[in-house]
Amino acid sequence: MSRDGVRLPELPLHDDEPTLDDQLDRTELIDQVCEMVACGKPPQVLGVHGDWGSGKTSFLHQLQWRLTGECPQQPKERLVGMLKPEFPYKNVTVVWFEAFALAEQQLAIAGDLVDPVVFVSTCMNKATLKVQQEDLDEANLLMDAALKVLGALAVRLGLPPEELQKALLGDSKAP
Repeated sequence: MSRDGVRLPELPLHDDEPTLDDQLDRTELIDQVCEMVACGKPPQVLGVHGDWGSGKTSFLHQLQWRLTGECPQQPKERLVGMLKPEFPYKNVTVVWFEAFALAEQQLAIAGDLVDPVVFVSTCMNKATLKVQQEDLDEANLLMDAALKVLGALAVRLGLPPEELQKALLGDSKAP
């Protein structure tokens, strides 16, 4: 390319598609977040914030790849030659939710999924407080309510309720 007869240097061009190729040297951060997600005690909330184009979706794809050895959001041709992680975390279930990709009719489904998650998180936080206050009856009622909502959410997602409960709560409480 040239402008006014001056040859411009060739610059590498990158597409705007998420990638599993860590071009921003975030491997250590991804490993730390994997440990936090896989070994942390629920409930947990993880936020990934950044400007448009800063690599949030690539980070999440790389995180899912490292956690599970899979990334269905990536086109198959991009996975050719990729080495699967040696030790994917067997106790992690990834649920991919893209709010911006939802069509108008799917917004109701999104609300149906988000509200129960907020409810469950609130119940668990309140139950923890009640345990600290030694109000075990109230803590049990809150946990039972949370488990019922998790069961309904699991059915909505097409998962066995026990699998979702175990993924979110560990072995701390079973129906």
